[in-house]
Amino acid sequence: MNLLKAAILIGGRSRRMGRPKHLLGVDEYTLRATWLERTVKLVQPFVAETVLLGQGEVPPSCANLCRIADVEGISGPLAGILAVMRSEPKTDWLVLACDMPAVSAEAVWWVLEQRTAENRGVVPRLSARDWYEPLFALYTHRALELFEALYAEADCRIGRVARHPEIANPIVPWELRAAWRNVNTPEDLHLFYSERREVRL
Repeated sequence: MNLLKAAILIGGRSRRMGRPKHLLGVDEYTLRATWLERTVKLVQPFVAETVLLGQGEVPPSCANLCRIADVEGISGPLAGILAVMRSEPKTDWLVLACDMPAVSAEAVWWVLEQRTAENRGVVPRLSARDWYEPLFALYTHRALELFEALYAEADCRIGRVARHPEIANPIVPWELRAAWRNVNTPEDLHLFYSERREVRL
């Protein structure tokens, strides 16, 4: 297997949330750590290095991480993913969005277990009826040409890569599904914090 690194997307404008999601606290009150800090710490045992995609503000503990600027002329996650894959075209990448605060080590391990020498990546699905989950996924170096093809067509829909026959689409085990949960709005955030309080009680 090729060298594996992690890339965390922090470049979104968070218009629906109204503030940078990666700087939200994992705890509603004490803000012991941000979502970004938690994700970085969580993936470190699995990868050789973690890099950040985008130019958003980061907490001091993440200031030493490598930052990769988006490819110009396109928008959305494709701009960051293509940039990081171009920067190290022989590296495999575990890609994570910054708005999945319940990502777990168990879920990361499960994704990595799906990687084989034959496939170009692992883009899970939550069920046979659900759409793909391309922002907590693994892309091998051989997926670069698939993203380059999107760029050449000026098509930012990275879900098209997930449908390639050499991209694995395993169904996420029920007990791991929460790791792919997005928190995009203040309402989502309120619900997330409420559920965490209930778990602690």
